[in-house]
Amino acid sequence: VLNDRRDDTVMGLLQKQFTDGKALETRLASLWTLHSSGYLADDQLPKAAADKEPTVRAWAARLIGEQQLGNAKDLALLRKLATDSEPTVRVAVATACRQLTSGSLTVNTKPQREPNAAAIAEILAALITATPTATDLLLNHLVWMAAEPLIARDPKFAFALLNKVRTAPLAGTLAHKTMRRVCDLQSPAQLDGALDFLGALPATDALLPFALNGLVD
Repeated sequence: VLNDRRDDTVMGLLQKQFTDGKALETRLASLWTLHSSGYLADDQLPKAAADKEPTVRAWAARLIGEQQLGNAKDLALLRKLATDSEPTVRVAVATACRQLTSGSLTVNTKPQREPNAAAIAEILAALITATPTATDLLLNHLVWMAAEPLIARDPKFAFALLNKVRTAPLAGTLAHKTMRRVCDLQSPAQLDGALDFLGALPATDALLPFALNGLVD
């Protein structure tokens, strides 16, 4: 009802309720209504991203993904949230990145705007580095889903990203899936690029077995 009314007075009250509300559920409902009605003020997502409540910070990331603008301000917020100590916030950041690289969460479709590959690589590198173990299967999967459309376009995206996070626990899964994707592309040039990446790795590099297994699976 509030979405349809477009009442500036009510929306001002919702903005205040999001900022000053006591109950988390009330604040979230206000944030969602402001987003869906187009009344989300420019300063509200930065405030949400800095909120003491992890759920609010997570929704800041999710709404950036929902808007699919991919502008410098939104990307900077995602970069900040990518290092959040709460796994739920990092999951939301990975989901938002997927929404910026693909028009669909589950299959690759054209995104609303051309993704800023360099900025997304920085966000994913921060996510991977901030995750202390490889046991978070959901985050593992979502990082891959966010990166895969750009990797399918040019695997060099993954090789540059992997070189930034080679010692991080999540890097092994990304290396394995990247090599499988390169094989799926059936491009001699892309396979040569993958072999060049492997050839540059030290023989003792932790990524090497993951990448080799991806090639032979």
